[in-house]
Amino acid sequence: MNLLNDRKEKPIELFKYFSFKKLCIKGYRILRRQYRQIVCLFKLMMNCDLTELNSEADMAYLRQTFAIDIGANEQEACDRFEQVLIDSYKSSVKTRVDWVFHALNHIKS
Repeated sequence: MNLLNDRKEKPIELFKYFSFKKLCIKGYRILRRQYRQIVCLFKLMMNCDLTELNSEADMAYLRQTFAIDIGANEQEACDRFEQVLIDSYKSSVKTRVDWVFHALNHIKS
């Protein structure tokens, strides 16, 4: 997030923020369109005894992250993702770029 904190202006109003947000949403759209393959790959990995991936609840987390569980269309899912970006940014000024991925854990249906 240092990228967004190099001026005294509100970062959410900066061009850099809009570029960053656009890139994140584009990546999210690409991943969401391939969610079936991603879920299948994660199901295959469940047999590897990874502590972070060992139950159906972990698979439900993927479906929730991609807003599949609520039947959201692509725009609704992207709107939810954008709100996660905003909430994550507002929650802490000292966060780093990886805050986006940690914030996905807090998406609620």
